[in-house]
Amino acid sequence: MLTRLLVDNYVLIDSLEIDFPAGLTMITGETGAGKSILLGALSLILGQRAEQGVVRDPKRNCVVEGTFRVAGYPGIEDILAENEIESGAELVIRRVISPAGKSRTFVNDVPAGLPALRQLGDKLIDVHAQHENLLLKQSEFQLLLIDAYAGLDEQRMAYRRALQHYRTTEAKRQTQETLVLQGEKEQDYRYFQWEQLRAAQLSPGEQQELEEERAALVHAGEIKANLFAMLGLLQEEERAVLPLLRETWGIMQKTLPLYAGLRESAHRLEGLRIELKDLCAEWTATEQKVQDNPKRLEAVNRRLDLLYDLQHKHHCGSVEELVACRDRLSSECEGMEEARALLAAIDRELQEAKLALDQAAKQLSEARQKALPDLEQDAVHRLQLLGIPYAALQLRLEPLPDYGTLGRERPDFLFSAHKEMAPGALAQVASGGELSRIMLCMKSLMVRSHDLPTIIFDEIDLGVSGKIADKMGRVISDMSGNMQVIAITHLPQIASKGANHLLVYKEQSPAGSRTCLKQLNPQERVMEIARLLSGSEISQAAINNAKQLLTQK
Repeated sequence: MLTRLLVDNYVLIDSLEIDFPAGLTMITGETGAGKSILLGALSLILGQRAEQGVVRDPKRNCVVEGTFRVAGYPGIEDILAENEIESGAELVIRRVISPAGKSRTFVNDVPAGLPALRQLGDKLIDVHAQHENLLLKQSEFQLLLIDAYAGLDEQRMAYRRALQHYRTTEAKRQTQETLVLQGEKEQDYRYFQWEQLRAAQLSPGEQQELEEERAALVHAGEIKANLFAMLGLLQEEERAVLPLLRETWGIMQKTLPLYAGLRESAHRLEGLRIELKDLCAEWTATEQKVQDNPKRLEAVNRRLDLLYDLQHKHHCGSVEELVACRDRLSSECEGMEEARALLAAIDRELQEAKLALDQAAKQLSEARQKALPDLEQDAVHRLQLLGIPYAALQLRLEPLPDYGTLGRERPDFLFSAHKEMAPGALAQVASGGELSRIMLCMKSLMVRSHDLPTIIFDEIDLGVSGKIADKMGRVISDMSGNMQVIAITHLPQIASKGANHLLVYKEQSPAGSRTCLKQLNPQERVMEIARLLSGSEISQAAINNAKQLLTQK
């Protein structure tokens, strides 16, 4: 529950600090005094974004700080742990806004973001403003009311998780199906390219070998003539090299006995002679190998033309690159099979997700249907207490063809305030005052099923007065037996309920208007109730009436 609220330099509020007790606290004040400003300040520590111009004095920061007693309330520790914030019996939330509009947030002195504040705010305070009565006409809010009454938050979250998983899987399947269809359009051409490269039986290095062989075939005659000429120079002509070396070697043999210093030269000369003989043998073999073979030349040219065409077609510069292209196309063809297998697996996953979603939707719907009779009965009973003696409320759930965010059904709230009138659509037949009472009735039923620490009613009494207002006050007072209730009201019948009463008022000074707040003592409270009864001119009759209202708690 909220135990203390500190507001400094916010709009018309210079500085104020309020302590809130347990039970029921009433807040009253003249129109324009700043009751809505107070709620605006509170909304900052509940995670709402700060609007422009909230800083009163541009020379200093705006600070809003709330202290909450949270011991025993579920969900709070989980949120704190998730955001790495130390928990305890008390929770202090502080929001600091600079004159430039920059905002900083602290939870138990640890920096925190607005999402964490909103999570905590949902667990700490339910703020009910006037416009929320209109939410009763909306299908989503009606479903949330049913779930809150029946305590189906966990079932609804299970359905939403199942729906999210189904939608995610559905999107994943659509993406994979698009990939498969696109791949299949390209598959025939890709397979044709792969088959052409596979049939070519490519071999790394063959292009260079073929080009060398083609050069030998084209110039076979010239090559053979040159080889004959070189062989002649070495061994067959009159002055050939090898006969001259043999003659030189003979002279060397005669000289060696006479001069040992030529021994090394003799070895070198013998080596040279042997090397030249080997060269002649190789050239002879080569000359015999080189053939003028037009058929082989034609075959080599055809093979090279094929390689050149494939390289041009696939934008490759070598046979090695063609081999890499062939292997890539092979992998892509195999990848299509994997893509089809993945699509089949996603189809199975989608089917399982739909079964789980159907099951979650069925469980949620059955739990809601089971709760409707009790909700109708409890709501009608409270509406009768609130001055609608012939109230009739029929709650129906109509199945939907598709999955909604909150389930697979649409609620119908049928209402009648008159015995002779059949129930009709709530949005069409309920007046403003009746909507206020129905909303209060629903809120009172909701808090019975929830461990919400605090609820704030911001003029929920719109459209009611007199005895009905008194009965609404009693309902609000009854709610405060189980939780902290703060009610902003302009009706004396409601303001007289509860023991704690705060007055919001405006002061004028040379620096301008400012909103102030004070806790009323018993005598001040009598005068405030009398003011609500009679206006600015407070009569003795109004004072007496105020005293009587305060004794009728």
